[in-house]
Amino acid sequence: QSFNQAAEKIFGFRADEVVGVNVSILMPGEISRHHDEYLARYQRTKEAHVIGIGRETTGRRRDGEEFPVELSVSEISKDGRPLYVGLLRDLSERNRVDRMKREFISTVSHELRTPLTVLKTQLALAERNTEPQQTQSLVTAARQTTDDAVRLTEQLLAMTRAEHAPEMHS
Repeated sequence: QSFNQAAEKIFGFRADEVVGVNVSILMPGEISRHHDEYLARYQRTKEAHVIGIGRETTGRRRDGEEFPVELSVSEISKDGRPLYVGLLRDLSERNRVDRMKREFISTVSHELRTPLTVLKTQLALAERNTEPQQTQSLVTAARQTTDDAVRLTEQLLAMTRAEHAPEMHS
């Protein structure tokens, strides 16, 4: 019965294309096919799977692209008839950022593991070595490797702080 500007932007439909049409137009295949039977079952039994609960699910844009959404549906009554109000949030950007964070953490973990493994090896060799000149060389290499690991850690912390810093407005 209504479709606001935010919904137009998210789904790519104009309000006049959606108002009066079954809401399942905004849902992908399997979800869309079962929407009407779910609603009829809810109206008969009041057994809720979405209404009044909220959950993550999938939406479908005008161009057919499927995307993750957080959906909350509430039931209200108007003139004795049930009406359903759906609020949703497009989770595409959040999921993209989460994926980038996981990839970044994986890369940083690998980049830190390498110098730390080298450092451990250098220190083990220095422990077993009896020649002072060679031991000094291993200790120097270990210190340089430690400096590299510290620098990587500082870069990671700087990036984390920048990500959580409040935006500056001029």
